[in-house]
Amino acid sequence: MTMIRFVFITLVCLLFFFCCENDGRNLPPGLYADIETNRGTFTLRLDFDKLPMTVSNFVGLASGLFKDGGSIGRRFYENTVFYDVIDNLMVAGGDPYGDGRGGPGYTIPYESNPGVTHNVPYTISMVRCGNEVHGSGFAVYRVPAPWLDGLQPAFGRVIRGTETVDALQRGDYIKKATVIRIGSAANAFRVDDDMFEKLRGNVTNRIRDRKRSVMENQRLELERRLPGVAENPQGLADLIEREGEGEPPEEGDRLVIVYTVELPDGSVIMSSQSSTDYSIFITGDIIKGLKETIMQMKKGESRVIVVPPDYGFGGSGVPGLVPPDTFLIFRIELVDYDTQTASDGVSSSGGWVFTSPLGKAGEEAAPRAGSEQQ
Repeated sequence: MTMIRFVFITLVCLLFFFCCENDGRNLPPGLYADIETNRGTFTLRLDFDKLPMTVSNFVGLASGLFKDGGSIGRRFYENTVFYDVIDNLMVAGGDPYGDGRGGPGYTIPYESNPGVTHNVPYTISMVRCGNEVHGSGFAVYRVPAPWLDGLQPAFGRVIRGTETVDALQRGDYIKKATVIRIGSAANAFRVDDDMFEKLRGNVTNRIRDRKRSVMENQRLELERRLPGVAENPQGLADLIEREGEGEPPEEGDRLVIVYTVELPDGSVIMSSQSSTDYSIFITGDIIKGLKETIMQMKKGESRVIVVPPDYGFGGSGVPGLVPPDTFLIFRIELVDYDTQTASDGVSSSGGWVFTSPLGKAGEEAAPRAGSEQQ
């Protein structure tokens, strides 16, 4: 009889524990967040084991555990609106100003992990902010968005309530964000100011060490491929491969050039395609130091110009094209120049514009380096 009573009590305790741990919804062990909006609720699974700093930041703000996000106890995301909604793509929120310009007063470093991607629908990631990540702004992508891998940290996924995400419109808002811990690992996941700062420091150190290694490997490759390249006063490095004749062009001149843009490994990411397909380069606001270097060239001159990452696309890179912290190699031949005022095809955004020698509008190249890639 005693044994039967023991077994019965044990089963009752296990059942009670199971129900409590799963919040009555049969969720497996993990860390979750219920996001209650004016259009319904959706549930996030948070990958705290893969991106601990990013998840710690989100949980700390959602639960009111950080001093940085206001006084302790203030739930940062409550009453914030979804300020940007793109049909069949994403909804963005987490900004107290409601226009994408606000935040908790800080940014966080980009935390990477090859095990997290944007390759499934309803992934949530923190939005990019220059070379770092927004302190509170996030976006839920209704479709796979693999072009964001390496740019924004995907720290979780919507596992319930996708119909609510689909129904959200600009101006809708978060009524309440509730964090749910199930299982020993999730309950042991510590979130407070001190732990967050420790995690942020760890990520910052990893980024610094990775950048140092990447930069050194690129320098060695550049020295091997381009012996003789030397730093110039503009902060770039260059090498004259063929001397030109006459005087350099003047400000405002129209330059006819042949060009290629390469990565340190020699792969070409942009070019004028052939020496017979000349392009007219409109001098304008381009990569820092590049214009000044080109303006020192003479007619017929060929020059290799190496642009360091900080003058190019920096730690953001260009997803699918230029990796973060990458040198750019410009091979430029100044074919000719004249004083004709060139206006055909000039971009009001200040981008690079190329047209054919006959004046037919060509294609606009990549956005100006250093601009935000969101």
